[in-house]
Amino acid sequence: MDASLISSLRVALMNTLGGALQNPSQIDTPRPLAASTSAPSTGHDVTGIVSYTGSLVGTITLSMALDTALGLAHRMAGLPITTETQPLDDAAMASIAESVGELLAMVAMSSLFSSTAHDSAMASCPTVIIGPGHRIACAPDTPTVQIRCATELGELLLDVSVRPSPGSIPAAA
Repeated sequence: MDASLISSLRVALMNTLGGALQNPSQIDTPRPLAASTSAPSTGHDVTGIVSYTGSLVGTITLSMALDTALGLAHRMAGLPITTETQPLDDAAMASIAESVGELLAMVAMSSLFSSTAHDSAMASCPTVIIGPGHRIACAPDTPTVQIRCATELGELLLDVSVRPSPGSIPAAA
C-alpha cells in the first residue's frame, strides 16, 4: 500500500470534513485490516464508493450510520432531514446520496491533486449505497487500510483498497 496515498487521503479527509462540517474531526491513525477482513463490511447503513483507474486501481469507500449521513446532508444541503419521517422519502434519500457522494469525491480528488506520484490516476464519479447490511467486496489481492474518523455527527470509516496499476510499476532491471 502506498504510504503517500494513505497520508494524502487522511489529510484530504480532515480538510474536507473541516470545510463541509465547519468543525474539526478526530482522525485516527490508519490501520491495515487483516486479509480475512479486507472486504469492508462495516455494519453501517450508508456507503459511498469511488474507484481509481490509471496509475492506481481499486476503491475507496466512506461508510457511516444513517443518522450520521442525515446530519451530513443537513449540513451540506441545508435541508432539515430527520429519521422521524420513516421511511425516508425520495428527496431525503437523494440528499443523502448527493452529500455522501460529494464529500467522498472531494476527498478522492483532493488526495490525487496533492500527490504528483499519482498524476495519471483518475477517480470515478461516486456511487452511494443506502440500506442496512450491505457489503462491499474488494479485490482479494489488494490490501485494505482503514481510517476511522470521529465527528460531532458520528463515526465515519474510510476504507482504502488501492494499489499501483500493473502497467504503472517499473519493470525490474
